[in-house]
Amino acid sequence: MMYHVLCMVRLLPRLARINQSPVCEVKRQRPRRPKSVHGPPLSAPPFQPHFSLLLHPQNPIATPDLYVRHKSLPPRVFVPKIPHHRAGEYDRPRQMSAEERRWWSSPYRVSNSLLAFFVEASIQSACSQLLPATVLSQDVSSHQVPSQEIYTISFALTPRIAFLLRLTALRMHLSEPTANKPVSCMIAPDGLQHPQFTARRSNRSVHVLCSRQAVSFCIANNRFGSLPAYARIPSNLTEQISHLLRVRILQELELLLAQLRARPKADILANPPIRRLSHLEWTKVQENRQIPWQDAIAVINVPPIPNPTEPSMSPFPLPFDPEMEANASQPVATFYPVSRISALPTNFQYRDVLPSARVPLYNVLGLFPHIAQRTAFHQFLSQAQSSLETARSRKTDDEEASSSPSDAYLLTSNSQTIKLVDMPALAIAMWRVYLYERSIVRE
Repeated sequence: MMYHVLCMVRLLPRLARINQSPVCEVKRQRPRRPKSVHGPPLSAPPFQPHFSLLLHPQNPIATPDLYVRHKSLPPRVFVPKIPHHRAGEYDRPRQMSAEERRWWSSPYRVSNSLLAFFVEASIQSACSQLLPATVLSQDVSSHQVPSQEIYTISFALTPRIAFLLRLTALRMHLSEPTANKPVSCMIAPDGLQHPQFTARRSNRSVHVLCSRQAVSFCIANNRFGSLPAYARIPSNLTEQISHLLRVRILQELELLLAQLRARPKADILANPPIRRLSHLEWTKVQENRQIPWQDAIAVINVPPIPNPTEPSMSPFPLPFDPEMEANASQPVATFYPVSRISALPTNFQYRDVLPSARVPLYNVLGLFPHIAQRTAFHQFLSQAQSSLETARSRKTDDEEASSSPSDAYLLTSNSQTIKLVDMPALAIAMWRVYLYERSIVRE
């Protein structure tokens, strides 16, 4: 009791100062760099026939922890000129090379390789329901490779794989469970929003394939891995996941704009991550059905909204929209081939047989069926275009007449734009909506 009184004596003056301040600002702390346990490898003690190995002060039998190899810190896109070096650390922060940035800037490159590896190595023994093989884009050779997809994964995967949804069981109230009455809990999506907006609420979870049909299958068969069998399944679970996936797009775009405002105008003008296509460029894309930009990761068709409403990116349910059901029936994206230089050798015998890489062309009505989210998405893209126009110099009348803007936006990502903003995060967020809403036909 005395401890709580002392805590209140210390907290009350601070709360009074915060309450009296005109504006209460919450400072966002930068994420701490993970501590590295990497060190120089120890050489094995010399073998001496007349000297026991156990008498060596650092022998691998008595001190095996000294011979465990640890990974070094992963490289980062940006490292300050004088990086902070912690005491006792052997490893130092390292900046990515141009080749590493090129790999990191592609949202379709590493994640598909990791997915195919983990599916073939670990998932077949843990899952009984497998979907047919699906073609996934693989930019390492500018072609596509097949990989398998699954319904339910009841174990955690360390890499960031965008093809899975995280579900957990949340307690509905704080009452203590008894022998006759278990704790009341409900299955809900967790970790779908950006961690800067909402943190994860539970450590115990299962992973489900990012597909509406897969979630419906789990609901119909009540198969949620290690989650409690008595957990209540809400009737609108599929709609809640669909809503949070679209909220994640708006959150990623808001963070991207904050990064874009802090960058030099010359760098934005040299490598614009988001720009509005001209009417001539958009007409050529529609006529040729090909995207002629090598670093393109997505194209979004955003027609003007006739009756704009109040924008919303709230994770809570939105008000009723009469046109939402009709918009949701439209396809989220179609795929156009992209003119990309292939990394395969010219004498490769299957060079002309493998399909070329494709880039999604998103339809904003299928991507955001609700008008409130669509209005917020349109405003964010307009702000990105305004940042680019501010960085540009004054145009002549002929240039302005020849570059009349269209309703389409181009998203690009390369080894230079990754220094400005995190475009792969936005592309992956939109790609997850396509994965969730697409129709999967079983063979």
